[in-house]
Amino acid sequence: FWRKCYEIPQASRTARGKALVNLLELAEGEKVAAILAVRSFDVPAGQQANILMVTKRGVVKKTDLQEFRRPMRKGKIALNIREDDEILGAALTTGDNEVLLVTRDGMSIRFNEQDVRAMGRTATGVRGMNLAEGDVIVGVVVLYDTASILMVTENGFGKRTPVEEYRLIRRGGKGVIAIKASERNGRVVAVLQVVDEDEIMMITDGGKIIRTRMVDVRVIGRNTQGVKLFDLGDGEKVVGVDRVAEPEGDGELSDESDLSDLSDASDVSDQSDLSDPPDPSDQADED
Repeated sequence: FWRKCYEIPQASRTARGKALVNLLELAEGEKVAAILAVRSFDVPAGQQANILMVTKRGVVKKTDLQEFRRPMRKGKIALNIREDDEILGAALTTGDNEVLLVTRDGMSIRFNEQDVRAMGRTATGVRGMNLAEGDVIVGVVVLYDTASILMVTENGFGKRTPVEEYRLIRRGGKGVIAIKASERNGRVVAVLQVVDEDEIMMITDGGKIIRTRMVDVRVIGRNTQGVKLFDLGDGEKVVGVDRVAEPEGDGELSDESDLSDLSDASDVSDQSDLSDPPDPSDQADED
């Protein structure tokens, strides 16, 4: 689905917001899994722009951004997904990015996106990570060198680890430990790429929110349990974590994406309601 940002009403922090069914023609039971900010679907010559999608069962798929340039009121197929799976997230990539997948039980895998060949919109994707029984992917991060990886668990523990501690391997493996799963920690609920200047906000299932500076969270090894970030009440769990966006001097929010400088998407028409003809090259890949 596509929506221009100005079509989404701005509201205060305590406002309830507007139901997505009023903005998107979602099918019954359909939910939004990821939101990407894209300024243009036209990619300059010599550059690449892809959408990398990841499912909870460890399937990854890469599709050229330009395949989504013609919007449809009822949306477009982005991934042919299996019945027992669902999309976990999506990210913009530039053709040679490294990607980190992290599971609920604290495992991780780092690979180059070149291991994932570009596919058409209706393809199924390929195996990104070989998961243990009962485990699922909870986070996907497109890496950059100057950051560290923040892990947060449901019991309020977390840690920062240097990117280089996650060794680069080919996609499809079982990966390495990202944070020790234990009764104390609970399961992993969030994975973020952060620098010292960042702040994060954590929210619990009891409605509590805490804001934490990353400079106050020490950087430690990968195969460790982490430290307490949030004092929780009895039975309370952390359910959400996100980076706090700070306004820049011109009032705009900062954006780490290399794709944010693409020119304005003036060619995208909201009135288009014609589906693209099927692409015979779109084949499901079961690797």
